[in-house]
Amino acid sequence: MATLVISDQPNEITSVFLPIQINYEWQDNSCLVYDQGGNLGIRVDIDFDGSIAIGDFVQILNGSYKGGYKVLSITDDGTHLFIVTNGTFVSLDPLSNRFNIDVRQVFELYAGYASGAGATAKPYQKIADISVAINPTSFKFEIDLQSYLRSYYTINNPEAGKDYGLSLQWQIKPIEGTLTAFKYSFYSAQSIDAGIVGTETPLGNVPLTFLNENTGGNIPTLLSVIESSETAVLDVETSPDVVTTSSTTPTIDLVSGQSTTLEIVKASGNWGTMTLDPVVSWINIVSTVGDTVTISIDANTSVNGDYSSVDYDSVDYLTDGINSLAGFYTFDLLENSIDVGDVTVNIYPTLQVRSICARDTLNFAFLNRSGGWNSLALECKFIKGFDVGGAQTFLDAGSILRRTEVQDVYESFSVSVDLMTTFELDLLAIMRTSVQAYLYNEESLAFDIPIIIDPSSFETYGNKQRQPERSARFGFRVANKQIVQTQ
Repeated sequence: MATLVISDQPNEITSVFLPIQINYEWQDNSCLVYDQGGNLGIRVDIDFDGSIAIGDFVQILNGSYKGGYKVLSITDDGTHLFIVTNGTFVSLDPLSNRFNIDVRQVFELYAGYASGAGATAKPYQKIADISVAINPTSFKFEIDLQSYLRSYYTINNPEAGKDYGLSLQWQIKPIEGTLTAFKYSFYSAQSIDAGIVGTETPLGNVPLTFLNENTGGNIPTLLSVIESSETAVLDVETSPDVVTTSSTTPTIDLVSGQSTTLEIVKASGNWGTMTLDPVVSWINIVSTVGDTVTISIDANTSVNGDYSSVDYDSVDYLTDGINSLAGFYTFDLLENSIDVGDVTVNIYPTLQVRSICARDTLNFAFLNRSGGWNSLALECKFIKGFDVGGAQTFLDAGSILRRTEVQDVYESFSVSVDLMTTFELDLLAIMRTSVQAYLYNEESLAFDIPIIIDPSSFETYGNKQRQPERSARFGFRVANKQIVQTQ
């Protein structure tokens, strides 16, 4: 049987809004024309035996015999296949040397996750049969995959953990061939550097760190990375001010500048003498009382100057200065010098650390162009109201009002924010064009309020000295309708 082999393939990691093309070609499509009693004969590799039958159509792709022909007879000598066609032989032509079976080839595209949590969220299955004709110029079967893969993505509420809606593993094969190794695509409009897989480098824009100026506590930060076990998007929501757990293998997520207190409650009995290994200055056991050991974790590194201006260095800003602690760490939890658990601390880089008044803050999460989540806490003034789509009244025959209906009522916000930094303005610009955004819910402590931002409402302001804009005005509404009374 004729064999199709890969001639060109995409990178292991691709962005689904950019071209994803894989090309196949016949393993040996060379041919030689010859005279068979006035008919055009074509000699091809024996590999085509079993793939061509009398009555089929074949092609010569180049030279003076370029065109399609019907097969009249087939013989072989064990090394080559000799095909006699209905074409007329004129003379030898060494330039007529590329052969093809004149039929579209079918390729099977598979996508999803075969095991783990992804098998439920996005099960592995065949998602398309793709029929492709040969390119008569390149002599290849060129398959554009992005449109097929794109339909297999979903945008879910941003929650900590793997986000299978934004990532996808896939394979392809000729219908009688072998599957490729898994490749990975992301819901991204920008190219992704494969080097960030399994690192603390965020997928998209580096987050900003906001602290409560009254307490020094964390304002929730949302970011995304690519984890390495399944090469899937991992959403990270940084830890609250206090984490209490009975697990002896807790994981703490922080952005540079944040700190937290970890309380580990022993399942039975009281703790002995507790220590951590290795010993570093920014994570310490502050007390052991009965069944609770309390650990202080502080990722706030003090540096001189303003890292967003005079001290900014485009080479080391993610690994030095305020980000000198960025990385993944594991500490042995020792009781009476015996290892009883592990504390994992993941510290992600930031572009700035800023204290704001949490009471006057709206905290947004939005999908960025790299296929991950960003958050932005805006200390702002806002007017909260309602948008009403319309109302209907119903009168009886005596013109007496019997019922009133108010329709399409949505909660709306008009926002005014001043004294923004350049980094905050950059994130605001991305949020303006994001396809999906959410508002942080102080009751559920999650980014679970979907909102619709009005891009046309944005206004930014500079000054006469042509300095960058520092103020902005915009509006948005909650995506879900309000429940209203009917009278």
